[in-house]
Amino acid sequence: MRRGREDTSPCAICNAASYQCIEKDGYRLYRCGECGHLFLYPIPALDELREGYAAENTDFVRNPESTFEHLEKSETTCARAMERLDRVFRQGEAAGSREFLDIGAGAGKLMRRAQGFGWSVRGIEPGPWGQEAAERHHLEILPIMIEDMPSSDLFRGKGYDLITMIDVLEHLQDPVRAMGIVTRFLNPGGSLVLQFPCCDSLGFWSRRRRWPLILLPGHIHYFSRKSFEFLAGRQCLSIDEAITNAHTPVLPRAYIGPIGRVDRILKHLVSQVGLGDMRIVFLSRNSPQEVDVQLQGMP
Repeated sequence: MRRGREDTSPCAICNAASYQCIEKDGYRLYRCGECGHLFLYPIPALDELREGYAAENTDFVRNPESTFEHLEKSETTCARAMERLDRVFRQGEAAGSREFLDIGAGAGKLMRRAQGFGWSVRGIEPGPWGQEAAERHHLEILPIMIEDMPSSDLFRGKGYDLITMIDVLEHLQDPVRAMGIVTRFLNPGGSLVLQFPCCDSLGFWSRRRRWPLILLPGHIHYFSRKSFEFLAGRQCLSIDEAITNAHTPVLPRAYIGPIGRVDRILKHLVSQVGLGDMRIVFLSRNSPQEVDVQLQGMP
């Protein structure tokens, strides 16, 4: 549903004027006219999000196991991302830099993978399934949110060589603030890996409000290439590689017989040309000297 240009809100990323472009199930999504960012407005309060995760409210989060499983599928471009992540694990093991933080740890599968490479691991997960995984697999998964990290004694003086945020960015109330917090705990030269849904994709363009990744109110933010580059630049992070993956079906009824086989081929092609609806991004934190130079040129 489109509204007039008078129905505006400041962009959650770049603060430019944004206009309502979609209404679904009583919620409104706005699109930034400058950076292309798509976001829910009004944005839920932090306490509302906290309560939703603590209660396992499916309006805010779905199966925590699924956030890592599709990274392991060898028939998609996710295999390339998984191979790169394993290289980071191996390089850290060889260099003796092995402090890993998994934000949105879910059931702890990625933490266990890192342990296999000899890394020291820690996770945060506000939902109760994190504590269940911690007990079952003897992992340190803290029941907090990113916004709680600066005030936690457990994070005082800590730095990490690798931080992952798989299917987290879209859930954040304030991605700019949250990324500032995360970057503070990333060691210079360290790696940050994110996966999130993107709105400059074939899936969104062809389906709009019927796009399966519009999950409201849990998914608050949908990044374009430009809006994510703006976010990374504000934190003085360098994008080393970005991989797109067609996560949702291209064809209707794509789970049925021959249609499913054709759809898998089309998803592969869509991913290869960069129009997939999930993006996996590898970033690195610049040295303190590079950060100082970049900050001088920023408003």
